Amino acid sequence: MLTASLALTAAPASAATGPVSSTPASNTPQLASTGTTEQVRQLAQCGDTMYAVGTFTAISQAGTTYTRDNIFSFSAAKPYPITSWNPDVNGIVNGVTFSPDCATAYLGGKFSTVGGVSAKNLAAVSTSTGALIPGFGHSANGQVETLQYYDGHILAGGYYTTVNGSSADPYMTSLNPATGRDDGFLHLGISGNW
Repeated sequence: MLTASLALTAAPASAATGPVSSTPASNTPQLASTGTTEQVRQLAQCGDTMYAVGTFTAISQAGTTYTRDNIFSFSAAKPYPITSWNPDVNGIVNGVTFSPDCATAYLGGKFSTVGGVSAKNLAAVSTSTGALIPGFGHSANGQVETLQYYDGHILAGGYYTTVNGSSADPYMTSLNPATGRDDGFLHLGISGNW
């Protein structure tokens, strides 16, 4: 599994020799122009699929626009087709990490629903259907900033003090990947957000 972070923001024009094209190379998916500031906060690959999360409402590719609320996926191989996967998250998604088999995507951010179902700032979704995984707890009382799968644990960090009913490890917590409960792997005693 390869994970990389990427934030897309407006950059100053650089000096270039020759013409500059506004057409992306190889039909790479891009944020659609909506008149508002939209941003990819993380780009991650799991298996042969790329996942992008952030704050956006539309993706374009080769002249077609797709409605995608804050998360989408596309093939990691040319011509990089956008998939039908659409968890429909109603707020910012700051981070994504995956189970080793790429069957589950864990999402953290500042949101209250995924696919119209209640999920507060934390969620686990199927990478095949986009549906919430019911056995995983979906509740953090503050924004989740980062997630990372590590050795059978989901490491979460952010502005929360309670996650899935536990306040034992605020701001940085190790979660059981099946239940979302604090599994006690980390006890850092952090007194501020991570």
